[in-house]
Amino acid sequence: MIMETANALLVPVAADTSNLGYVGPIFKDKSFEYLPIEEEKPKRGNRTYASLPASSEHRQYGKRLSAFVAREDANTRTHYDPKFECEKGLYTYGENDTSRLWKLEPGSLIFFYGSLVPYDFKVYKERHTVIAFKEYQRFKKNRYVIGFFTVRGIAVVSVDRNWKISVTSSKGVVLTEEMKENQHFLEHKYRKFLAVQGDPNHSALLEKAIRLTKRQVRTKGGKKRKGWSFILYPWVKTMLGLRKGRHSLRNRRGIAGEEAKKLLIRKIIKENQKLKAKLNIPNQR
Repeated sequence: MIMETANALLVPVAADTSNLGYVGPIFKDKSFEYLPIEEEKPKRGNRTYASLPASSEHRQYGKRLSAFVAREDANTRTHYDPKFECEKGLYTYGENDTSRLWKLEPGSLIFFYGSLVPYDFKVYKERHTVIAFKEYQRFKKNRYVIGFFTVRGIAVVSVDRNWKISVTSSKGVVLTEEMKENQHFLEHKYRKFLAVQGDPNHSALLEKAIRLTKRQVRTKGGKKRKGWSFILYPWVKTMLGLRKGRHSLRNRRGIAGEEAKKLLIRKIIKENQKLKAKLNIPNQR
């Protein structure tokens, strides 16, 4: 059962304008495709978009994730992290910075969010170029919660020259063999990283995404402020403990207390009834 005292974080993941250059699709029924980011310097263990299976709900549009990226990116290698592997019970998420998530404790909740854009059959059927994708997606993107982990264990992992893995410090239940399934180990280029293992009974990739933002807008101001930002829904500001005014949602954010966490859980359960047991909190409706 998820701990009542657990803290919670919103953590950004998935393909975006800062890496692949564009984002994954969301469909009219709120289902979506989780596109992992691209790996700029692949070494080992990096699967391509063409080798990763698409959601079973969207097989009519394509059996592989390559159906949802530009043609030139079909064979691009990915950094597939976080990993949601229901059939194997493997839920892992890694970061090179070993300090940023170390404050989490077993029972903490990580809600993963990313940008998605409405699916257009014609655009995705043609899939001409990255430029065409960017042009179509311009100011159509919004932020959505796409999955969550309940932390079972968290560890700082070291890898020696023979690629033998060792856990230098840990909290909770840590399974070394599952650490070897994390993308940071599979690529064989990270000598030290932090890895979170999600409890398979209380972690999931959502079936329906939960929208966090009203729209994307252009930012005004000096050079450092030019660009774009997202307008948050009022309930999201409440959940994050933000005051009035415009706020961006670019980096990890702490969720402001137990009631705020339950607010997001209710939103998830409303759209994802099959996952209710995985978000089983006492007195949760």
